[in-house]
Amino acid sequence: MCTGTRENGTRIAPNDPVWNDLQAKASTARLDPDEWIRQTQYYGDLVDDRRFVDAFTRWLRLVWSDGIEEASRVYVDKRLSHA
Repeated sequence: MCTGTRENGTRIAPNDPVWNDLQAKASTARLDPDEWIRQTQYYGDLVDDRRFVDAFTRWLRLVWSDGIEEASRVYVDKRLSHA
């Protein structure tokens, strides 16, 4: 949602002091998810943790391709199958 648009196409008004930076990073991260994690001011050295970055990339791509509802369903189904 940091891109400034909801899945239904409605706009999100700027709501953070660093909105422009977040919006730019979110747009770039759509094609290069690592770009979001490279924000060391928020994520520290997580960009160096390939397991984390790979998982983040997989989930972010799923959200972009299939939407948050489908990503949530897949997540819950995975959690339930491992319970």
